[in-house]
Amino acid sequence: LGLNAASLLIKPDVAALWAKVRTEDRFQLAAFDRSAAFNWDPAAHRTSNVLLIAGVGGALAMAIIHRPADDLATPLALMGETALLTTGLTNMVKNIAHRARPYAYNPDVPLEQRMAPGAYNSFWSGHTATTAAMTFACASIVQQSDAGRTAKTITWTAAVAWPMAVGFYRVKAGKHFPTDVIAGYIVGAGIGLAVPYIHQLGRKPATH
Repeated sequence: LGLNAASLLIKPDVAALWAKVRTEDRFQLAAFDRSAAFNWDPAAHRTSNVLLIAGVGGALAMAIIHRPADDLATPLALMGETALLTTGLTNMVKNIAHRARPYAYNPDVPLEQRMAPGAYNSFWSGHTATTAAMTFACASIVQQSDAGRTAKTITWTAAVAWPMAVGFYRVKAGKHFPTDVIAGYIVGAGIGLAVPYIHQLGRKPATH
């Protein structure tokens, strides 16, 4: 909550950021990221939103489905903590880095979008980080539950693959560079693994 609140206090100088981007040639961007500055696909953007919502919703459902009815609060609290920590850290870094999105360099994109504040919070990908955090937290919770081996395998497979799909469409849409997506994936997965581990969900009581 603190990170999310603090991020609101950091205001970008959009005019200065736009003045810098408009003088830069997208052909001079780092080779690994350059191709994203030529992407602009609103349909891919909508697809990434759908995948984000489906991924988060599916992760929440899987996190509680194998828990006893009288213990649903525990996985929900862990998932909520994971989400808040991820969004707070993501928003803070975005507002500090002020990295231009790929479409800010693309003359095919409407000028008002290239000049908007949202065009300068590319690093790291919030969609990818949030999806990775929630799916990996879900897989960690399921791993510590009484779910069968098949359910655990499917959950881990989805946890790894789903954020990749989100990241792919974010790059295809022109919303993020590949490095934004990679960083978001690593951070999100790290948080998703760390929160359940720290709380040691399902740990056995100490014996004396």
